[in-house]
Amino acid sequence: MSLVGIGGAVAALRVGALEDRGVGYPALGAFGAIALLGMGITWFGAASLLPILVGGLLLNIGIQGAGVLTQARLLALTPDARSRLNTALVTSNFVFGAAGSALAAALWGWGGWSAVVAAGVAILGLGLVAWAGARRSLTASH
Repeated sequence: MSLVGIGGAVAALRVGALEDRGVGYPALGAFGAIALLGMGITWFGAASLLPILVGGLLLNIGIQGAGVLTQARLLALTPDARSRLNTALVTSNFVFGAAGSALAAALWGWGGWSAVVAAGVAILGLGLVAWAGARRSLTASH
């Protein structure tokens, strides 16, 4: 699985350029959709390793890409506060990552693989709905 994670790291190398070219926000939605697709593919991983590898790769690319774009947008807000903003971002990632791990453990005990994947799909889906709503708001204000 660690080798699959390399795919996300390699993909993230070029993601910052999307923000530099002014297409970071649409790309954020695309990476969210890639992550959602990857999580959906892992649904079939209860019986086979291949869906976990393929889905994990796509999930990793989507999450890494969205993370890089989010960090780039955040750090561009106030150059004088970059350190504080980055601290808030890393702390948020840790806190919500720990909460997600706790939720996954509880869901595993309750409904196994299907429950964990369903929650992941639901959370990623809510993220895409929030992204679409914010995009609509941004488009209307310009």
